[in-house]
Amino acid sequence: MNLADNLPPVENMGLIKQLAHNDKPVRDKAMNALSNFLRAKCSDDYDEDEELMLDCLKLWIGLFYGMWMSDKRPVQLELAQAMAELVHLFPEHRLFLAWTKAFFQTIQREWYRIDKYRLDKYYSLVRKNLHEMFVYLDNTHWERELVQDFLSTLEEEAITQRKSTGLRYHMAQIYLEEFAKSSGKSVAPEAFQSVMGPFYNRIANSTDEVYLRRIQEGIFDRMTNCEIFFK
Repeated sequence: MNLADNLPPVENMGLIKQLAHNDKPVRDKAMNALSNFLRAKCSDDYDEDEELMLDCLKLWIGLFYGMWMSDKRPVQLELAQAMAELVHLFPEHRLFLAWTKAFFQTIQREWYRIDKYRLDKYYSLVRKNLHEMFVYLDNTHWERELVQDFLSTLEEEAITQRKSTGLRYHMAQIYLEEFAKSSGKSVAPEAFQSVMGPFYNRIANSTDEVYLRRIQEGIFDRMTNCEIFFK
């Protein structure tokens, strides 16, 4: 299995290979190194968005296979949480948006490789990342332009993409719950309506009856019953 599959050659694959190592201590050390690396990044390091995206994609392929190599449920959940919390290392929105886009592109591209024995840990990885992305937005007080840019990425790379049906269905199942859990005691109606926008669009425009039923059950039925908000 080639960790750099579908990606251009990179100058130094050492960190990426360590992130995907089958030995937990090696992965843990690599995660610490990655945190320091990301913490030191700034937008000025990249003249072009394509260069920034390529760096993020390279790192996420290592992280994806790091999750692949992780065994036992507690270890998998700990690793998924650590990966999700990386978004909080980006003080600049440009870096946050590139990182989230690279995450969903990696997940949709690699989803077909995931067998039934590994599926649960990737469900957890998606759930925890989505949650921390919403927390990031909440910490910015739902800054309008940032929210719109994030939702555009989410809609294109996760909600309407056609490469991974499983990812689309999972997003419909967890979306409202993770938004509700991340936004504290209350959220402004404008922010709520914006965050629901991608699924309003699906209800209005999609002809996929199975997907629409998943959206109905996962989001709109729960919204109508107020289940998630009372919980």
